[in-house]
Amino acid sequence: MILGEGTEGALITELVFWTIALSTVVSAIAVVQIRDLFRASLFLIVTLLGVAGLFILLRAEFLAGVQLMIYVGAISVLIIFAILMTRDLEDGSTAHNFRIPVALVALILMGVSIYAISNTCLLYTSPSPRDGLLSRMPS
Repeated sequence: MILGEGTEGALITELVFWTIALSTVVSAIAVVQIRDLFRASLFLIVTLLGVAGLFILLRAEFLAGVQLMIYVGAISVLIIFAILMTRDLEDGSTAHNFRIPVALVALILMGVSIYAISNTCLLYTSPSPRDGLLSRMPS
C-alpha cells in the first residue's frame, strides 16, 4: 500500500488541516492581542498564509493564489512599509528642511509635463461608418 492512499491519506489530510487551522486561529488571536504593530503585522501574514493553506485543502487553488498574491504579497508589504515609515513621527523628520527645493523641482517637472503634453500632436481619427461591420456584410 502506498502512503497517502485510503485511511493514511485521510489521516494526513486531517492532521494538516488541524495544524493549519490551529496556527491560523492562534496567529489571528495574536494579531489582536499584541501591542507592537510590527509583530502584529507579522502575525497577520501568518494568518493570511493559513487561510491560503485552508483554500488549498478545499481544492480552491485559484483563491489560494489570489490570497497569496494580493493579501500576503501586496497588502502585508504595504502595511509593514507604512508602519516602518511612520514609526518615529514624534521625533520629527529631517525632510522638512527640503520643502522649498522639492517644491521647485515639482513645479519644474509639472511645467515640463504641461509643455510636452501641449506640444504633442495627438491624431485621433474617428472611424467612418463605411469602415464598420456593415461594409463587411454581404448584401
